[in-house]
Amino acid sequence: MPRKIIEILTLMNNEMKFLKTVCIVFILNLPIVLLHGEENKDEKYKQIFTKEKAFKDIAKNVFHIQGKVVDENGKPLNNVTLEVEKSISLGFLGSKDSSYKKTINSQFDIEEKNCSVVHLYFSKQGYYKVYKPITHRLLKDHQADIKNLKITMMTVGEKAKHKTRAIVLRYLPGKTNDIYDVISFKEKEIAGDGNKNIPLNNFYLDIKRDANGKYKTYNYRGIQVPEIVTLNLNCKDKDGIIVVRGENDVRNLRLAPENGYIEKSISFSSKDDVFNNNIVFYFKLGNTFGKGRVGKLFVSKNGQIKVLLDIMKNLEKDPKKIRIVSGKTH
Repeated sequence: MPRKIIEILTLMNNEMKFLKTVCIVFILNLPIVLLHGEENKDEKYKQIFTKEKAFKDIAKNVFHIQGKVVDENGKPLNNVTLEVEKSISLGFLGSKDSSYKKTINSQFDIEEKNCSVVHLYFSKQGYYKVYKPITHRLLKDHQADIKNLKITMMTVGEKAKHKTRAIVLRYLPGKTNDIYDVISFKEKEIAGDGNKNIPLNNFYLDIKRDANGKYKTYNYRGIQVPEIVTLNLNCKDKDGIIVVRGENDVRNLRLAPENGYIEKSISFSSKDDVFNNNIVFYFKLGNTFGKGRVGKLFVSKNGQIKVLLDIMKNLEKDPKKIRIVSGKTH
């Protein structure tokens, strides 16, 4: 019996003059083929990706990570639990994760192969948990040799001044958009669409679009609603968001990482009630650290999307305390 296929054909006109993309996706672990059309009809095939090829490429990756764990005074910490999670991310091809735990006495030296990201979780009774992501962007020729990585764990009970706020961000495609300034803690409604004219240090909603600016929709009570929504943070290059994988209680986010804030957005489906488990994250804006929680999503009768967002930011100026993000977000 022939294997099933899903064919997605996008034709810009009857003559196929502006054919942009034809995707043939083979399921049941079959190859995935992307065909990019051009105005020259003779040039049909540009790139061919297979899951096997992607895995072989990631299999070349080697992360060598060496460092130490200290307390807020710089003294070595013993009996620290280190959880190492290896993640193989293939984008639309899927992902695969595995993890293990070990006890370390201040020093750690690990080597992980065949993965695209290494997530490090440090925990010790009486101290705030520390999360450190080591991403593929640190790889050079499939090698990442990280030495003298310093992990600082702070004693539970350290207090830090902070400010919390629960807000609702609203977005009606093509018409209005709410923005939220993390520094001033002020909300504002602007006219227009998605990512246009958004000031720095602001959270806002947008739609997941393809290379041609198109996005998928679904029918919600007679209204076409965007299927994939993104929560975005407009910020400088070294600032951004870290989503904490495997965590659904924002109260467990205690000490913000020093770096690794590569992502600028969080994507989620407006069709599924995915927020029963929450999406929690750290954020960084210059010397301002904080944490957040994406809550319930609503769709109004006119197609307006509403997302509940809890934000807590640190108000400390003391360098030893600016990353403490304990406390509630609402």
